[in-house]
Amino acid sequence: MEPWEQEKIQRIRNQLPAATSDIFLNTGTSGPLPIPVHQAIAAVETRDLEEGRASRPGFVKLANEIENTRIRLAEFLGAEPDELALTHHTTEGINIILWGLHWSPGDEIVTTTIEHNGVLIPLAQLRRRCGVTIRYADVGLGQPEEALSAIRRTLSPRTRLLVLSHVSYSTGAVLPLEDIVTLAHQHHISVLVDGAQAVGAIPVNLHRLGVDYYAFPGQKWLCGPEGTGGLFIRKDRLADIEPTFVGYRSMERYDRLTPYALPAAGAKRFEVGTLYRPIITGLGAAVQWLADEVGTDWAFSRIRAITQLARQTLGQLPNVEIVTPESNQAGLLTFKLKNLPSPPFVEYALKQRVILRSIPDNGGLRISCSFFNTEEEMARLAELIRQYQG
Repeated sequence: MEPWEQEKIQRIRNQLPAATSDIFLNTGTSGPLPIPVHQAIAAVETRDLEEGRASRPGFVKLANEIENTRIRLAEFLGAEPDELALTHHTTEGINIILWGLHWSPGDEIVTTTIEHNGVLIPLAQLRRRCGVTIRYADVGLGQPEEALSAIRRTLSPRTRLLVLSHVSYSTGAVLPLEDIVTLAHQHHISVLVDGAQAVGAIPVNLHRLGVDYYAFPGQKWLCGPEGTGGLFIRKDRLADIEPTFVGYRSMERYDRLTPYALPAAGAKRFEVGTLYRPIITGLGAAVQWLADEVGTDWAFSRIRAITQLARQTLGQLPNVEIVTPESNQAGLLTFKLKNLPSPPFVEYALKQRVILRSIPDNGGLRISCSFFNTEEEMARLAELIRQYQG
């Protein structure tokens, strides 16, 4: 590694206290909060404390902060600002789409066998209440050809929606989303994507991908505050989604004495009521920090490099099986300790101040390799595994 890059990584780590107090390998759950993001949140909370939250200037500031965050996210994701709704998490975005479409008994939704409960549980509820059929494409670990073939086999003339992850939370595989979207659209099927493990970990250009709907969080790879996220709805799909929850922020105008209401322009019609202004500002600050201080191109390159190094380091250990496909990995790496359960190792590692998680779906352990992680941290993890295995 060049000296300039070592200095850059150290400078970034100095702004991430949680990443230096422990070996932090769980960005895929919640990323460490950068100091500038904490400062942005604290500044708004202080302003609210000292100036109050109910003044006209306060409402104007909130409106401006919401739009600034929306614009920054749109630039980051290759979308238009009016195609983005601000949400509280990925699951909220998933639910907005699932409950906003019009369903009839017998309609089919296709998903995959490597999805998170944030997708599977809303689908189960939709099946119970609306009588839709849920079909599962067995995509294996998520290798591109296997995933594409499995989805092709599972689609049917009754399929109306395909719901899947961009990056699998369990296997770490990056699915061939652009090819999958093309396949679905050839059959006039819309595509809803869970982007929880993609946004901030790999380049995401929503217009280039061609997706119809894309939900994502703010607290994972974007290193933003919890309780933040977004939902992309392609402009020409906006009319297909009926808002389930509505309120004063979702309407452009309404008549108090008649049942008339005009929805707000764009995806903001899915923003219902009061938002917690400090975290909205914090999310915008996180995106700005990634773009300006870290640099997105460098961050994505560094994530690829440190993930590959982790793969090589752990793959050399006896009785360690790497689960994540090498050809299409992102920042998640899932592996198994042969003949040993995963949860006890998570507790063992935590006592050594190494933070990772287990994956119940496949019995594996998952580490998140982000731009702030170091080669020394991967070596330390490997040493812990050696010690644990005896």
